[in-house]
Amino acid sequence: MDSNGQNRSLKKLRFPPVAYALAGNVLLYASLPPVGWSWLAWIAPACWLPLIESHEFSTHSQKPPRSRRVYRTLFCTHMLFWLLLLQGMRLAHWTTNFGWIALAGYLGLYLPLFIFTARTICHQLRLPLTYSAAIAWVCVEWVRGYVLSGFSIGSLSHSQVHQLWVLQIADLGGGFAVSFLLVLGGGSLYRLTQKWLSHGQQDVPWRPVLVEVVIFTVLVTGTFLYGQSQISKLTEPSTGPLVSVGLIQGDTYTEFDLSREEYMAKEQKKQKTYNDQTIRALGSETELDLLVWPESMYPIGPLLATGDNSQTLYVPAQPLEVSEDQVWVKQWADNLKRGQELQHAEILGYLYGNQDESGLGKPLMLGGTSSVDLTLPHTPSYNSAALISPKGEVLDVYHKNHLVMFGEYNPLGEVFPSLYNFLPISALAPGKRDITFEIDGVKFSPNICFESTVPHRVRKMIAGVGEDQRRPDVMVNLTNDGWFWGSSILDLHLRSNIMRSVELRRPNLIAANTGISAWISATGKLNSFVEKKQAGFVIAKVGRAVEDSFYLLNGDLFAILCGAITLISMGKLIRNRSVVEASNSEKSYT
Repeated sequence: MDSNGQNRSLKKLRFPPVAYALAGNVLLYASLPPVGWSWLAWIAPACWLPLIESHEFSTHSQKPPRSRRVYRTLFCTHMLFWLLLLQGMRLAHWTTNFGWIALAGYLGLYLPLFIFTARTICHQLRLPLTYSAAIAWVCVEWVRGYVLSGFSIGSLSHSQVHQLWVLQIADLGGGFAVSFLLVLGGGSLYRLTQKWLSHGQQDVPWRPVLVEVVIFTVLVTGTFLYGQSQISKLTEPSTGPLVSVGLIQGDTYTEFDLSREEYMAKEQKKQKTYNDQTIRALGSETELDLLVWPESMYPIGPLLATGDNSQTLYVPAQPLEVSEDQVWVKQWADNLKRGQELQHAEILGYLYGNQDESGLGKPLMLGGTSSVDLTLPHTPSYNSAALISPKGEVLDVYHKNHLVMFGEYNPLGEVFPSLYNFLPISALAPGKRDITFEIDGVKFSPNICFESTVPHRVRKMIAGVGEDQRRPDVMVNLTNDGWFWGSSILDLHLRSNIMRSVELRRPNLIAANTGISAWISATGKLNSFVEKKQAGFVIAKVGRAVEDSFYLLNGDLFAILCGAITLISMGKLIRNRSVVEASNSEKSYT
């Protein structure tokens, strides 16, 4: 080590830095949808490890311009990776191209951040290269899940959702534990390759390489045994009551700039599709307890809410207090009421049956809709999920808490409200509470759209206990993925939901417009699903949760530990730099 903390034993790169940067990103892309070759995720990190131990660029380097060029290369190649992976985000509207490019640019920063973090840990704490890289990757993924409202789609661990034996360790450390193992695998492969290419030279001794490979082998073996044990335990049939749930999927794409005639025709077609699929679901399962329609598909919008505990589908239970200049609000509410009553005739008909006492056993409906709170002066609008009784009563409403940037709000919208004139979105307000509802002793926790992609958000919803000291048993995701026109974004969203199931050991039910609607078990197994871009339904039978996972009870403990190690290394880096600068200053003075 020199006075700057640089390891003199670091290796010279065999190829230009751009080759390593591109190779890793290509392999990472191929490990995820639409390609989906999961085994490549074990190799991709190995491509970047030479950059971590190379002496050709560094934050301490005698050639800072070269260092900056390497980091720019890493950024550009990783931004290209995200542009390709998330290209489906640009399909809904021409303005979403700007959000797509901006998001890719932001996410492109994480590869150079990973390299810098791993180099710092390796050089400052003298940890082996492989473990430094694994710790740094977990830390970077963890940060990505929080910054700018959080974005965890496309995580390294999501490449393994069909390798159930690997996935089961997520109930201990979240998806971060899976990512950690994958980077260790890449590190072991790199160390073996490095030794093989050295042709017996002493600069790569066998002993540390062998130790790393043995440790990785032990960890993989332990992961396999633990995975098989959990799969066996959690696939046993539930001893409690089972609730039958119908998940309805339509095939309506999100389109803008339609004429009124085109819009009305599209709405009528959408309504018919969902009605038809619902009737089919009711016909296939005589004891259906719950119907779920996706986000923004339930045609009551906007629901006139009186607050978080609305008790009526149409208008507030108490007359609104309006002044003379607010008469239009009351008129609007009355007109909307009449329209909604007509709209609901068919839906409430098959929910309630013949409108007599014989219909009381019909299913509840959880439907995604919009809502407006008319009791507040600024009348906030929400993206909501309403639980509807067979009689059309609103039993409870969940307002989406975690909004999507550029999809449900513009971060600059409060400063520049005119921006919304150019965007196909309106400013939505975040909800303030989570809800659960119970059917035959089974508790359900709804979330909306991309909330399911944020691990800590979903964990918070499941971790809370009710008055009965019980946590929710089942997650329900209502999402409208028609924005993405059948692209691989739908597959990535599904993979996020699979990861949530394993992390929290809860079944996950997805009702997704355009797909992929699915019933996911607590082991991450895809029990049944509807293909993308098709209309259909899934019948799921779920019961009480079998166990609370370590991750559910303790959260991001593993990631926090990796973050603490990273902070220690950063602190040491800052201290060493201060010492060097002070020494150079003293020499200059003398």
